[in-house]
Amino acid sequence: MALHHSTRRPDRLAGDAAEAALVVARLEYITTALREPQYGAIEPVTVPRLEQARAALRAALGIPATLPGATVSAAFAEAARRMAAGDRTGAAEALAPVTGGRPPAAMLAGLDQLVPPPIVADAVASAEHAWHVRLSPTEE
Repeated sequence: MALHHSTRRPDRLAGDAAEAALVVARLEYITTALREPQYGAIEPVTVPRLEQARAALRAALGIPATLPGATVSAAFAEAARRMAAGDRTGAAEALAPVTGGRPPAAMLAGLDQLVPPPIVADAVASAEHAWHVRLSPTEE
Protein backbone atom coordinates (compact mmCIF):
# COMPACT_ATOMS: atom_id res chain seq x y z
CA MET A 1 0.00 0.00 0.00
CA ALA A 2 1.50 3.26 -1.06
CA LEU A 3 -0.45 5.34 1.44
CA HIS A 4 1.66 4.92 4.52
CA HIS A 5 4.55 7.16 3.47
CA SER A 6 2.32 10.18 2.90
CA THR A 7 0.08 9.66 5.91
CA ARG A 8 2.87 9.13 8.44
CA ARG A 9 4.32 12.51 7.51
CA PRO A 10 1.29 14.75 6.98
CA ASP A 11 3.56 17.77 6.61
CA ARG A 12 4.62 16.29 3.27
CA LEU A 13 1.09 16.83 1.95
CA ALA A 14 0.82 20.51 2.83
CA GLY A 15 0.69 22.44 -0.42
CA ASP A 16 0.77 19.29 -2.56
CA ALA A 17 -2.80 18.90 -3.76
CA ALA A 18 -1.86 16.17 -6.24
CA GLU A 19 -0.34 13.98 -3.52
CA ALA A 20 -3.27 14.70 -1.20
CA ALA A 21 -5.68 13.68 -3.97
CA LEU A 22 -3.77 10.41 -4.37
CA VAL A 23 -4.04 9.74 -0.64
CA VAL A 24 -7.82 10.23 -0.81
CA ALA A 25 -8.10 8.07 -3.95
CA ARG A 26 -6.04 5.26 -2.49
CA LEU A 27 -7.78 5.29 0.88
CA GLU A 28 -11.18 5.14 -0.83
CA TYR A 29 -10.01 2.31 -3.08
CA ILE A 30 -8.46 0.24 -0.28
CA THR A 31 -11.45 0.72 2.02
CA THR A 32 -13.81 -0.43 -0.72
CA ALA A 33 -11.61 -3.31 -1.92
CA LEU A 34 -11.05 -4.81 1.51
CA ARG A 35 -14.79 -5.39 1.86
CA GLU A 36 -14.57 -7.98 -0.93
CA PRO A 37 -14.92 -11.65 0.14
CA GLN A 38 -11.39 -12.59 -0.93
CA TYR A 39 -10.07 -10.37 1.87
CA GLY A 40 -12.17 -12.00 4.56
CA ALA A 41 -9.04 -13.13 6.39
CA ILE A 42 -8.00 -9.52 7.08
CA GLU A 43 -8.14 -8.65 10.78
CA PRO A 44 -11.73 -7.73 11.69
CA VAL A 45 -10.75 -4.29 13.06
CA THR A 46 -8.99 -3.20 9.87
CA VAL A 47 -11.98 -2.30 7.69
CA PRO A 48 -13.81 -0.37 10.45
CA ARG A 49 -10.62 1.64 11.07
CA LEU A 50 -10.31 2.40 7.38
CA GLU A 51 -13.97 3.41 7.27
CA GLN A 52 -13.39 5.80 10.19
CA ALA A 53 -10.35 7.26 8.42
CA ARG A 54 -12.32 7.63 5.21
CA ALA A 55 -15.14 9.38 7.08
CA ALA A 56 -12.63 11.77 8.67
CA LEU A 57 -11.07 12.64 5.30
CA ARG A 58 -14.47 13.05 3.71
CA ALA A 59 -15.55 15.37 6.51
CA ALA A 60 -12.33 17.39 6.21
CA LEU A 61 -12.88 17.88 2.48
CA GLY A 62 -16.67 18.10 2.40
CA ILE A 63 -17.18 14.89 0.42
CA PRO A 64 -20.72 13.54 0.91
CA ALA A 65 -20.74 10.39 3.05
CA THR A 66 -23.29 8.75 0.73
CA LEU A 67 -21.07 8.62 -2.35
CA PRO A 68 -19.71 5.21 -3.37
CA GLY A 69 -16.02 4.72 -2.69
CA ALA A 70 -15.36 3.85 -6.34
CA THR A 71 -16.82 7.18 -7.46
CA VAL A 72 -14.71 9.13 -4.99
CA SER A 73 -11.57 7.14 -5.75
CA ALA A 74 -11.93 7.64 -9.50
CA ALA A 75 -12.58 11.38 -9.17
CA PHE A 76 -9.58 11.99 -6.93
CA ALA A 77 -7.28 9.76 -9.00
CA GLU A 78 -8.24 11.71 -12.13
CA ALA A 79 -7.78 15.02 -10.30
CA ALA A 80 -4.30 13.92 -9.19
CA ARG A 81 -3.42 12.89 -12.74
CA ARG A 82 -4.54 16.24 -14.10
CA MET A 83 -2.69 18.19 -11.42
CA ALA A 84 0.48 16.24 -12.16
CA ALA A 85 0.06 17.37 -15.78
CA GLY A 86 -0.27 20.98 -14.61
CA ASP A 87 -4.01 21.21 -15.31
CA ARG A 88 -5.62 22.57 -12.13
CA THR A 89 -8.76 23.60 -14.03
CA GLY A 90 -9.15 20.03 -15.28
CA ALA A 91 -8.45 18.73 -11.77
CA ALA A 92 -11.26 20.86 -10.40
CA GLU A 93 -13.57 19.57 -13.14
CA ALA A 94 -12.64 15.98 -12.22
CA LEU A 95 -13.73 16.66 -8.63
CA ALA A 96 -17.15 18.06 -9.63
CA PRO A 97 -19.01 14.73 -9.11
CA VAL A 98 -17.87 14.48 -5.49
CA THR A 99 -18.23 18.03 -4.17
CA GLY A 100 -21.81 17.74 -2.98
CA GLY A 101 -22.75 20.94 -4.78
CA ARG A 102 -19.82 23.01 -3.53
CA PRO A 103 -17.60 24.70 -6.10
CA PRO A 104 -14.93 22.20 -7.22
CA ALA A 105 -12.29 24.91 -6.78
CA ALA A 106 -13.13 24.96 -3.05
CA MET A 107 -12.39 21.23 -2.76
CA LEU A 108 -9.15 21.73 -4.68
CA ALA A 109 -8.20 24.47 -2.21
CA GLY A 110 -8.98 22.03 0.60
CA LEU A 111 -6.56 19.54 -0.94
CA ASP A 112 -3.86 22.22 -1.02
CA GLN A 113 -4.20 22.60 2.75
CA LEU A 114 -5.01 19.02 3.70
CA VAL A 115 -3.39 17.58 6.79
CA PRO A 116 -4.89 14.11 7.24
CA PRO A 117 -6.41 13.49 10.66
CA PRO A 118 -4.25 11.15 12.82
CA ILE A 119 -6.78 8.34 12.38
CA VAL A 120 -5.76 8.12 8.72
CA ALA A 121 -2.16 7.17 9.52
CA ASP A 122 -3.35 4.77 12.24
CA ALA A 123 -5.83 3.05 9.92
CA VAL A 124 -3.32 2.76 7.09
CA ALA A 125 -0.71 1.28 9.43
CA SER A 126 -3.30 -1.21 10.67
CA ALA A 127 -4.24 -2.15 7.11
CA GLU A 128 -0.61 -2.57 6.09
CA HIS A 129 0.04 -4.79 9.09
CA ALA A 130 -3.05 -6.90 8.38
CA TRP A 131 -2.09 -7.15 4.72
CA HIS A 132 1.43 -8.35 5.52
CA VAL A 133 0.17 -10.84 8.09
CA ARG A 134 -2.32 -12.19 5.55
CA LEU A 135 0.36 -12.57 2.88
CA SER A 136 3.04 -13.98 5.18
CA PRO A 137 3.62 -17.69 4.82
CA THR A 138 2.32 -19.64 7.77
CA GLU A 139 4.42 -22.29 9.44
CA GLU A 140 2.81 -25.65 9.96
